Amino acid sequence: VRMGLMTSDYFINNVKSNALVMENEACTPIIINAMKALFEFDMNLDGPISLELIHQLTRPRLPSAILLAIGGWSSGSPTNKIEAYDANADRWVKVALEDERPRAYHGTAVLDEFVYCVGGYDSVEYFNSVRKLNLITQTWHE
Repeated sequence: VRMGLMTSDYFINNVKSNALVMENEACTPIIINAMKALFEFDMNLDGPISLELIHQLTRPRLPSAILLAIGGWSSGSPTNKIEAYDANADRWVKVALEDERPRAYHGTAVLDEFVYCVGGYDSVEYFNSVRKLNLITQTWHE
């Protein structure tokens, strides 16, 4: 059971208040972690979320497909923002990790745990470089 994916109301009314859960001391740290994850999720519905997409209790055991929108054009200029679409939750979330420079009109490709951004434009210069995002370490490399 992924408690971090339950609604706060369901968790409090059905899991936390369950007699067996309340009597078992080993459940206390699990309940506390789940409550923290639910609170973080509720507080960040419209704000940036780390690339981990909140807490380990909210992540699927095996990640489903996630669509990343990296850079592009926003409000009349190139952006370095990254957003992720989670099909299971049917919502877009802002990812706290950003590329160093805004980048629009670039190509992207995924290979293993890397996302490659090729070329692009930052409203001043055209790039003839490749940036690599390591999805495991959440770091960019030229």
